[in-house]
Amino acid sequence: MTISWEQRKLGDLLNETREKTSVEDEDTLLSCAIDGMFLNSELFSHFRGSSNIGYLKVKKNDLILSAQNLHLGNCNVNLRFEHGIISPAYKVYELINCDPLFMQAWVKQDKTKDFFLKASTEGASACRKNIVWEELYKLELPVPIINEQVKIGAFFQNLDNLITLHQRMCVYKYNIICNTLGNSVSWEILLQLSVVDRHAQLMPILLKHRMA
Repeated sequence: MTISWEQRKLGDLLNETREKTSVEDEDTLLSCAIDGMFLNSELFSHFRGSSNIGYLKVKKNDLILSAQNLHLGNCNVNLRFEHGIISPAYKVYELINCDPLFMQAWVKQDKTKDFFLKASTEGASACRKNIVWEELYKLELPVPIINEQVKIGAFFQNLDNLITLHQRMCVYKYNIICNTLGNSVSWEILLQLSVVDRHAQLMPILLKHRMA
């Protein structure tokens, strides 16, 4: 059975929302970064602006695009927070007939950076580029039917969860080694533990260093 895909304009999948705050601290301040969605307080020790009146309101599953660093991957579907507010330096969109997990997987592909670059012009510095939004909305991407989007999105979400769990296990194992041998253990040992689940390797490494 073949999966039905079609070329769709990005603009046909998005509905820009422009609802803004009218009072100070109307909701939780969020930040969109290359590595994901965060509370502003998780990235910065203090609010860097003078006021957050006029900030854009964000809901869960909204797509957020940076106006200047989109080609670097500064874009996310808000899968983490039920609601919040974000700087008007970003654009916020509701998804139209598009699975949030599928869209998140798509925007985080390396080749999607090139997709965004096609609608970019030079910005104020070498690392900043301005988006020509009308051009961006005209660009096409391959999209399957919604049922397949859900399956694909769930697959990549589970993969991300597995990678995150594995990374935490590697750090946990490394901490065990450091607590046993001291902090002089190199990160090369951590890499030895990071290929698959290698619990069996942990004890021989510990014994080797203790007997040396």
